[in-house]
Amino acid sequence: MRTIRIVVVSSSDVQDERVAVRRVAEEVNDIIQSVRADLSIELIICGNNGVMGAVPTEVTREKIDPDLEVLNADIVIGIFWRAFEKPLLNAASDPEHQIRLAYTVRQQSRRPDIWLYFNSAPAAPRTSQEAEQWVRVLKFKEDVSEHGSVREYNGPGDFERTLLFDLIGVVVQEPSRTDDSMARPDDEITFTVETTPALAAAEGFTERTGDIVLKFRVPARFIGRETFLTIRVFFNTSVSNRLLIGRVTDSVISTESGKVLAKGKVSGNELLFESIPIVCSRADRATSLTIKNMLVNANGIADPGKIYASVVAEGETRIAPPKEPVLVGIVNRVLSFVVLQTRPPVLRRSEPAPPTAIASLQFAERFAGAFRYRNETMIGTRLKAVFSVPKGVRLFVATTPLGIPAHATLIASEAGRADVVSPIFHMAGVPVAEVSTTSWLRYATWELNIPAQSGLLYEFPVFVAYDTNSQADLQESGLGSVGGSLAPNPTMGAFSASQAAVPSPTMPVPRYADTSMMHAFFEIIP
Repeated sequence: MRTIRIVVVSSSDVQDERVAVRRVAEEVNDIIQSVRADLSIELIICGNNGVMGAVPTEVTREKIDPDLEVLNADIVIGIFWRAFEKPLLNAASDPEHQIRLAYTVRQQSRRPDIWLYFNSAPAAPRTSQEAEQWVRVLKFKEDVSEHGSVREYNGPGDFERTLLFDLIGVVVQEPSRTDDSMARPDDEITFTVETTPALAAAEGFTERTGDIVLKFRVPARFIGRETFLTIRVFFNTSVSNRLLIGRVTDSVISTESGKVLAKGKVSGNELLFESIPIVCSRADRATSLTIKNMLVNANGIADPGKIYASVVAEGETRIAPPKEPVLVGIVNRVLSFVVLQTRPPVLRRSEPAPPTAIASLQFAERFAGAFRYRNETMIGTRLKAVFSVPKGVRLFVATTPLGIPAHATLIASEAGRADVVSPIFHMAGVPVAEVSTTSWLRYATWELNIPAQSGLLYEFPVFVAYDTNSQADLQESGLGSVGGSLAPNPTMGAFSASQAAVPSPTMPVPRYADTSMMHAFFEIIP
């Protein structure tokens, strides 16, 4: 049996990640055992005092020289955040030393593989000592980045998903060591994975990946017979499909004729399809299955970045895995937002202001095909402006874009039905509606209706007014500001930011992060 030996070293402030490593190793070993009998993972976790823990094989040793473990490792994993303590004299574990030792060994023997994970979650040092350690972490990260083995993650949950995907990739690429009496190439099911990567918005929590086409060939003894498979798809980010019941999602696996065989069950960054029938009538023909409607959190991927999927199949006979993950998504920022005006106008609080043109808000796609348009089955891209204005100011926006009124319409809510807001009157020939006041923040949302040529700009004029002689008198001086984003997003409560990337039966799809930056677009002075 082939054993992949993994040694973990870390700083002292990533205890949750150390626990996550154990969970991931156990999960991957469970997957291995269901697919092949010739492979296992042995995990050795080095503590700061040299105490070692082994998971999940029979290794039970208590104290071992970490340097020796590094010398014998197939993979060395380093996990760091802010802490970078100087080791005590004669201390058994020194993460920096062990990582540098691993690089030295690799130069001589091409092993071990070295995976370094740095937590990018925001934090602030509380003491000068913590600040000094963090500087050492950053310096160490710069040194090792030259070797191309650095990964970043945002908190323990993201680390666990990233590591699971990385280990699955190792497992599916590991060649079989099964002897000829157990399996032969002509006695195993083989399959290939084909896909065309989709364009994914870096702002999106529920971005659709490219469909995955699986083409299976079965050994001669299975020709004409039905066999059942379990198919797992692992992504390098979390799955965010709509939940139908329990863990069952709206992702599907179907035949060439379109017959749906199963819906996927979600767990973190995995989709599971169970009891999938495979029937091959001829030896020269492959059976094709397609996995569709897979939604993932692209906001958890660096921009620009890539979404990968690894496919593992299990069944009653041996199944040869594909050699490497496939690219199913290309991640880029979608939205460009600009406030058009020469400079923010200055208005006097003491002087009534009739409806006055203040600025135009310009939305555009950053690359061709980034925006989507409403049809019978899909909502169009929704463009959202959030305003912060002094109390007493009335705010009006164009209900349609300048020059191309049919291409987008103002709607009543950023999530759910696209109820059109009708204009209440025209200002300077522009149909406008008032932005309602429900809090100190106000927002307007437009939905795109008609496909347009790439590079089209959507421009919406904004008007303000106030009265000094009524109960709604202008009560404050100050700045008016505006930010533009995709919708729906959490800013006005369409959904919870903390649950944005979690599969849900009720939250809207699509969902986006609010990536807007507020721009001052007028000022009121006494």
